[in-house]
Order: sequence, then structure tokens, then C-alpha cells
Amino acid sequence: MELDISAAFDEVNHRILCQRLQHSFGVSGSALDWLRSFVSGRSEYVAAGVERSDMRGPCESCVPQGSVLRPLLFSLYVAPVSDFAAAHHVSIHQYVDDIQMYIAFQPQCLCGMSQLITCTDDVTRWFIENGLLLNPSKTEAMVFGTASSWRSVDSTSLQFSDKVKLLGVQLD
Repeated sequence: MELDISAAFDEVNHRILCQRLQHSFGVSGSALDWLRSFVSGRSEYVAAGVERSDMRGPCESCVPQGSVLRPLLFSLYVAPVSDFAAAHHVSIHQYVDDIQMYIAFQPQCLCGMSQLITCTDDVTRWFIENGLLLNPSKTEAMVFGTASSWRSVDSTSLQFSDKVKLLGVQLD
């Protein structure tokens, strides 16, 4: 299952990010102070060509656009998602705002599918609780296997795709 967190970059809560950096990743002292000053208290505006909006700020829930740290800080912010996957025995692959969750199961036993659905529900709930949203139009599920695999999962509540895109590569 692929989950897309398309609007998430604009909702990274600075307080939560700094707490996570400190408590989960051991960032402290001047490094934490620098990162806190890097993300906090910034103003922003929108520019298109020569037109520019009024300045807005201070912004308390975004990471500076165009920054090379933006993908890293976002990945650290959503790192707890891997704990949900591990708790449900679901494998996970993440690259910034693109998350794939997957599980192997036998067609005669849909317990793997149930684990994946429960994990997806928990991850979705975590995103909402942390000020992030999954993009439902870009969230996809796919089964790789035999025709019997397809028939066995046909009765689940998930909508399946016949192709998914994984980091620019289309799988079908």
C-alpha cells in the first residue's frame, strides 16, 4: 500500500519536531538550538513572477522551502510511523513524503491483509493527531501474485489498483 503525504510539508509543528529531534534522535545543545532557530520564527510570502504577496509570519508549522534540510527534517518528523508498521508486522519503505507499506501473505489466509488495513488505519490516525494529512487520491493498494491471490482479497474493504508508482517507477 502506498501512502502519499502531499500536503504534509506545510504542517510540520516546530515544537513537536524539536522534541522529536531531542528525545528520539539525541540532538541537543547548540545543534538543537540552531535547528530550532532555523525552523522557528520565520516569515513567508508567495511570489509569482514579479508579483509578491504580503509578508506573513511568524510561521509555526513549516520547514523553509528550498532548504536541503527540508526532506531530512520531514523524515525525522514522521519517523514514528515505522513503529506502527513494526507493531503490526508490516514492512515499510519511506522516502521523504512517499511511504510504502507491504506484507507477504498466503492467499488462503487473509490475516496479512487485516494487519495491513489495521496498520494503515493507525498510521492515518497518527498523521491526523500530528497535524498531517494523507492524500486519499494518491493512496493506493496493490496485490502482486496469482489469480487466486486476487480473488481472495477481492472481498476486503480496500480499493486495489492494477499499477502503482514507486519512486518514479511504475509497477503493474
